[in-house]
Amino acid sequence: MNIRAFSASDARSHSPAMPELPARILQVCYFIVLGVFVIIALFRRKGRRRLFPAPDFPVPAEETPVSPFDTPPGADETNPYAIGRAAAKPPALPATPGVSIEAYRPLDLLWMGALFLLFFQLGMSQATSADPTDYSQISVKMLIISAGFQFFLAGITVAMVAWRIRPVAWLGLKWSGWPHALWIGPSVVAGMWLTLVTLQAGGYMKWMEALGAETVQDTVKFFQHSQDKLALGAMAVAAVIVAPLCEEIVFRGYLYPAAKRFTGPATAMFCSALLFSLAHGSLAMLLPLFLLGFAFAWIYERTGSLWAPIFAHFCVNGSTVLIQFALRYFDLPVDL
Repeated sequence: MNIRAFSASDARSHSPAMPELPARILQVCYFIVLGVFVIIALFRRKGRRRLFPAPDFPVPAEETPVSPFDTPPGADETNPYAIGRAAAKPPALPATPGVSIEAYRPLDLLWMGALFLLFFQLGMSQATSADPTDYSQISVKMLIISAGFQFFLAGITVAMVAWRIRPVAWLGLKWSGWPHALWIGPSVVAGMWLTLVTLQAGGYMKWMEALGAETVQDTVKFFQHSQDKLALGAMAVAAVIVAPLCEEIVFRGYLYPAAKRFTGPATAMFCSALLFSLAHGSLAMLLPLFLLGFAFAWIYERTGSLWAPIFAHFCVNGSTVLIQFALRYFDLPVDL
């Protein structure tokens, strides 16, 4: 979620346009997410039809009411069409390891599509504008509105599933292995910074600059330029508390398992991670955020609890905020 989407709408009308190439690349990536999801989902649906073909003859109706779980007397128990009403039920989804997909239905495609369109609009609005935001003028009110929007989006997402399954069971909040988060979070932080250093050393940021992309994130600019201590504190809370909770509920808690329901875990990790990175509207951070989103989804799949990626996300954002405060108040000549 980006503060610019909530603070720069008036300034764009008189600002020069950002180079088109970064925006075009991001737009293509959005279509890649949509195309991969649709193609794999259709392919898997066709495969399930082959695996569970419809019967070539109508299932005979029962003359006497019987339990759908009982086999009629004298029926051939090896014949799947001889067990009465139970035969008319569609086959259950194949069992999958990791995060459960039992709570998701085709109806979820509607909310998934709405989220995709929303993140497309936010990401492209960010990418197709110049850098008009005066980060020193961002107020606490703007940050509260941004945080409120994130909580609203997460709340609607929870409501979409809560009537089918309790949130505690849905998100795996009763996680007996929570001590593992104490090493998972720092490991993700170390991996993230190692990735950024490797990309920097390999000339990735210079390549991004050559493409016309902005290489400094909005939150980092805010910490560098704002003189409002109250706003700085509000931004720290939003980055360290609000973002990990709300983004993990939406992207990992809902979009990943919902996509897994239709495409399988690997494709769902790819699509949810790429959409997560695209929603931030930064071409330069597209690859690092994609890898981070993929890691969060993998952690969620392995642990079965959303607490694990939430804590990892908290550690990543917290380390970034601490570094920015250190650079700001100790006047270190480093631009991160």
